Amino acid sequence: MELLNINLAHTDLTLSLTITQLTPLKSTTAGSILIEQIYYFNMLSSLFIYHCFLFIKILSLFLYQADEEGHWSDF
Repeated sequence: MELLNINLAHTDLTLSLTITQLTPLKSTTAGSILIEQIYYFNMLSSLFIYHCFLFIKILSLFLYQADEEGHWSDF
């Protein structure tokens, strides 16, 4: 339980440091645009990675079929 408290305290400290470091950027227009661009880039890259994994999963379902004994065989 103490280990969990230490981890949570470290996470809170990291978040507060990050927010403190980004606060001066929010006061300027260029800083807020930069923060928005970072946010949207992270969101789009996460969606891209998710869709790549989804595409590979669907492709694997079409390319492989299991026979009666459970072995994988191509078309």
